Amino acid sequence: MSTLLTGFSFGVINNVFHLPYVLNLTRLPEFRDDVFYATLNNFTTIVWPMLRAITTEANVEQVFAIANLASRIAAFAGLASLVRSAGLDRPLELLLAMIVLTLTSLLQSFSIVGGHGMFIHYFTHSEVTWVFVFLSVAYLYTGRIVLAYVMMGIAFSVNAFIGLWLFGMNSLVMLLVKRPSTVATFLKTLAGFALFALPAALWIYVAVSSKHEAVDFSYIDYVRSYYPKHFLIEAIEWKAALKHLVLVCSGLLAARHLPQSRFWVALQLSALLLVIVGVPLPYLLDNRFIFNLHLLRAAGIGQALATVLIALAGVRLLLNREELAMRVIGAVVLLSLAMLEIRIIGMAVLFVSMLAALPGDGFVARFDRWGIFRWIEARRKQLASLCVLLFVLALTDFFWQHRLDAIQGFKLAVSLGVFALLVFGYNRRMEAGWSLAFLLLCYTTVFCWHQVRSFEENQRFQRTLPVNQSWVELTSWIRNSRLHGPFLLPMDDNDHVEYFQLQSRRKVWVDWKQGAAVMWSPDFHRQWSTRLREVSALRTPGELVSYARARGIRYVVLHAPEAGVPASCRLLKRTPGYVLYEVR
Repeated sequence: MSTLLTGFSFGVINNVFHLPYVLNLTRLPEFRDDVFYATLNNFTTIVWPMLRAITTEANVEQVFAIANLASRIAAFAGLASLVRSAGLDRPLELLLAMIVLTLTSLLQSFSIVGGHGMFIHYFTHSEVTWVFVFLSVAYLYTGRIVLAYVMMGIAFSVNAFIGLWLFGMNSLVMLLVKRPSTVATFLKTLAGFALFALPAALWIYVAVSSKHEAVDFSYIDYVRSYYPKHFLIEAIEWKAALKHLVLVCSGLLAARHLPQSRFWVALQLSALLLVIVGVPLPYLLDNRFIFNLHLLRAAGIGQALATVLIALAGVRLLLNREELAMRVIGAVVLLSLAMLEIRIIGMAVLFVSMLAALPGDGFVARFDRWGIFRWIEARRKQLASLCVLLFVLALTDFFWQHRLDAIQGFKLAVSLGVFALLVFGYNRRMEAGWSLAFLLLCYTTVFCWHQVRSFEENQRFQRTLPVNQSWVELTSWIRNSRLHGPFLLPMDDNDHVEYFQLQSRRKVWVDWKQGAAVMWSPDFHRQWSTRLREVSALRTPGELVSYARARGIRYVVLHAPEAGVPASCRLLKRTPGYVLYEVR
């Protein structure tokens, strides 16, 4: 279901780094001296060498599709293990939690802050780490500390900076809450991590110790010119930061409804600490290692943990047999996670709901000098009504800006049905949990069907766009020709240009996407930054041709129709959107 909701695309975004390595394109004569493709040997993860052993040109798309599905199944298996470890092991509890976590947009696409991949629409090694994230937390919570560190070690070998996030985050929680019983246990945990992290650690050591990998440029300036949202708070909108903060606060309140709430609070705070440290650190230390920790992206782990805890708290509240107000708040929480988009009003619904459900006794009572939590407890029914009102406003917020389509109407109908079931079930002393699970299953089926149809319609639309058809025609023609690169391409068409080298199997002079290689091979920075700056400054076809002639570049791709191309250039290929010239 999750894969149907996110869809699957092949050969997109970061696959431009993965596919050349997996297909070993450097063996082709065209790429034997290609500096960019040569850097991919420093791309340290155990995933791509494993896929390289079984992948060919004929089966590569099928391999990526199967790997994507397998990683998603593994992630949800790890998520189910975490849910069960947290105490929700009854069939109804597990079913409700997993349906909601499948549907929620908070676990799909990219994180609100830092742009970390959650469950995304293409296969990448970062998504493989989610199963180890969830299992490491589950094992740590249940006291199986050695296994928790083994999971972190494997995560490190899949994606080093995620493994380091987990190591720092879980180690802090272990020292504060889950203290190892003996020194021997502590040493075993470190050995478990080191053993499974060793393959990638050795690879990284060899890569960074090379004399060609010294950084002789400003890393922060490089990041600003390439992709700052992964690293720098200046690239994050204040609304995104506010959404993340409200979500984390909601998760901290949700922890109150789970056993060993101190563990869950410490876990979330340690994840938040990574982000807080990651905000000023790149500005204080202009260092490659600091940037390659991707600390701002750790917000994705915090987002996932907060979402899971809110869902678990929602299930517990919904299945409360004594108080209708608590059950209504639980339904609001689950429906909000399942149906609302990632908007500020949606985050506000979750926060108000978790605040309204907070008990007035226990740990929080020690700090309640003004009786706020006792006041909340006394007015639970009114607050539950407020939560329902906020949810309805959030649900209709989209309708006010866009047309009310069938799927949005179905959301509204399911929501009204859930609240009616709760009131009827309470008055009749009936169990509403299974009815809610059934309604959510129906909604999941319809929503999946709607999403799949939307993906198919969008793909058909994209394929029929003249500019995309022109691009495919051009790159296919070049791939089947005897022309040899490098090719010079304009820098104002990144949606196509960054895929040219992969699709045409020819070298390019420069493209924006190649800049990522600086992260694993700093020596590439001089070539990439110089060429990108020079080509980005060219404005006319004549300037592009003159630049190509001066650099000994034989082939130039331009937008068609283009005026101002010198008569000395020979036209090789024309499509409705592009033209290819040979520079003489």
